[in-house]
Amino acid sequence: MGALFPNDISGNSWADPKFGFLRRLQKAGYKLIDTGRFQPLTDDYGSQISAFKNAGVDILTGTVTTPDFTTFWNQAGQQGFKPKVGHGRKGTPFPYVSRHSRRSC
Repeated sequence: MGALFPNDISGNSWADPKFGFLRRLQKAGYKLIDTGRFQPLTDDYGSQISAFKNAGVDILTGTVTTPDFTTFWNQAGQQGFKPKVGHGRKGTPFPYVSRHSRRSC
C-alpha cells in the first residue's frame, strides 16, 4: 500500500506514527510504502511514483487536495503506474448529504 500525505496539518496527522492512520494499517498487516510528506501543490511526484512502482504498490491511500491528486494521477498515468485502488482525497466544497439525513425546513 502506498501512502501519499502532504506536509500539512491533515497529512501529518494521518501519517503520525503513534496516533495516525498508517499505524492502524500496519497493525492490520499492510506493508506500507511511505515516501514522506510532500509539499502541497508540488508539480513533481516522480520520486513517489517510482517508489510505488518499484514496490509493486496496488493500493494507494492519502489525504490530497483535488489539484494535488490531479497532478499526481496524470503523472502516474504517464509513468505507467496504475494502482487497482485509490483512496484518500480531502473533502470537497460540496459535502455528501444522504437523503436520510436531510431535514425539512
